[in-house]
Amino acid sequence: MRLGLVLWDILRLERSGSQPVPNRNNDLAATYQCTEHLYRASLLYNPSGWVILSLDWEDHLDFNEQQAATSANQRTHLTESEMFEILELARQTDARAWAIFALAFNHGMRVTECLQLGLEGDINWKDRTITVRRLKGSLTTTQPLMEMRGKPALSELSALKAYLKVRIDDGSGMLFTGQKGALKRWTLTRMFRSYCELVSMARVGRGLDPIAENAMHFHSIKHTIATILASRVDNIFIVKTLLGHSAISSTMQYCHPDQKAAGIKSKEVLAQVFSEV
Repeated sequence: MRLGLVLWDILRLERSGSQPVPNRNNDLAATYQCTEHLYRASLLYNPSGWVILSLDWEDHLDFNEQQAATSANQRTHLTESEMFEILELARQTDARAWAIFALAFNHGMRVTECLQLGLEGDINWKDRTITVRRLKGSLTTTQPLMEMRGKPALSELSALKAYLKVRIDDGSGMLFTGQKGALKRWTLTRMFRSYCELVSMARVGRGLDPIAENAMHFHSIKHTIATILASRVDNIFIVKTLLGHSAISSTMQYCHPDQKAAGIKSKEVLAQVFSEV
């Protein structure tokens, strides 16, 4: 016999005699939902089945608020303002961090893709382009380096110029170097998290929500630019091209359904199509 808390499937008990079906997971609270209330149960499991030890209910609104909070903390991308504040803080404090974050954001790069950039081979200073040798089956891409007038934190050309003034020449030929040899993945991972934590504390001090824990990872930079573009461009293949995806299915994960926007766009298209009928 083992005692545990399990998560019951959420379902509506609108028909008499319907029974909740438990999923065996000792790490989660046992819950199920009917039309008006959320029920929370402690269960005993033995070979003969499930036995309810206790059953309490909470208001449905409280459950929705808890779910919303959980979803927010599980978010794996940063909001536009969070990403901008991280870039701005890096611009003011560390030219290398600024250059790394700006390149990773503008081109949707993974941490290893940043680390393997060559000073000359991958950065074409004459044409102002960057070649990203992407991993995990993605395509190698050559894209223009961005200069954002009025938004210096987003300007990777400015970031690179500032960084090159302080770059340590260790003879490796790599773009990003350190005092103790080649940079490691954990160095960039720790660097990005420290900036996330600083920005998050500053936001809380201003009465804003903190950065989600699951978004404090270097790979969240790629998720962020992909999510921003996917929600704003009309042609999803633009996002696919920027990220170097070999299959459109990889890009579609960043498309979050918006029924209101879809309805507005559909109305615009139909109005245009039938304007001359």
